[in-house]
Amino acid sequence: MNKRIAYYDQLRVLAILAIVCCHVAADFITRNHGLIMQHKTFFGVLLFSSGRLIGVPVFLMLSGALLINKKDTLSEFIKKRFNRVLIPFIFWACIYVLFAVVIQELEFTPQLVFNIFFGVKGGMGAILWFVWMLMVVYIAIFIINKIVEYGKSKSDNFDTNFINVLVLLSLILYLVYNMVQQNFPDNNIYYYASFIPFAIFGYFLTHFDFTRIRIGKIDVTPGLIVKVTFVLSILAYLVFVFVIYQTSLANGKFYSANYFDFHVLVFDFSLMLLFRYLPECNGTVTKKVNGFLSSKNVAKAILSISTASYGMYLVHILIIKLLEAKYLYRIKFYNSPTFWLPILLIVVFFSSWFVVWILSKIPYVNKISGAS
Repeated sequence: MNKRIAYYDQLRVLAILAIVCCHVAADFITRNHGLIMQHKTFFGVLLFSSGRLIGVPVFLMLSGALLINKKDTLSEFIKKRFNRVLIPFIFWACIYVLFAVVIQELEFTPQLVFNIFFGVKGGMGAILWFVWMLMVVYIAIFIINKIVEYGKSKSDNFDTNFINVLVLLSLILYLVYNMVQQNFPDNNIYYYASFIPFAIFGYFLTHFDFTRIRIGKIDVTPGLIVKVTFVLSILAYLVFVFVIYQTSLANGKFYSANYFDFHVLVFDFSLMLLFRYLPECNGTVTKKVNGFLSSKNVAKAILSISTASYGMYLVHILIIKLLEAKYLYRIKFYNSPTFWLPILLIVVFFSSWFVVWILSKIPYVNKISGAS
């Protein structure tokens, strides 16, 4: 069993929290689409809804960090990914279909099943697009690993040189995607493949030693990296939210930004490096932060949420939809987001965690829970 890396777990917790934030806020935006720009809490709602730009890239970067440059046979690769990703997906997709028919009272049709299983935008299972995109990224990682494995048999430095070339190509592709993103239709293999660079970035950011760099006479230390990335991550996130805010006001409708805006890349790069080098810092503040994150109960909770994160991704929409169908229309949620969004976030996040945690403790059922 591979030793767990603490900051990977911390990032995974942040990623699933950000995704839940996004979908909790999305419900408010959807219900108030015609009035959202005039609402006094619009900017605050955007701070929640922009979480999707953290969640998906960070999950992919962690996949790259963990899986690139690993040796797996084709059978091992398929078995691991099937058990870890596809079995829970199939189970929860069936639950989505059942929920749509029983709770939402939709007609059971082949089209309904297709839309849910393939994550068709606007449907009950819209978030399930992520699973298919993830499988495309995994296949790309497997191909990269086979090239690296063959190349290393010919040259000792092949893996380093090849990964560096991939990083450069990924940066170029990311900029191209930034320019043509409006032409990418959802739910096709070309769109899914556009996320492959995130996995490559993740491997590079977690394996390259940035403290070897010198900028003039300045040594790049863990402390310097943490300070710079902390500021950059906050600024990049606020810039991103401000762009959505201004663009929405200018166009008179909600502007749904995407994963290929440049400040998204700045934010995610900064976040990865911040968490990577934070444990190496010994400043007054960083010591307290590290002490808190490594304390027994906090570390235990982080590990539990991290291992449940994929299952939480699959189940949290069901909880949101259940609350929407049964309770949200009875309270002033849509008129008071400042009060209700944090409450709903806490309820959905911890309910999702609890459901996956309970299922993971049941023999046989734990295989479909989504917990690793």
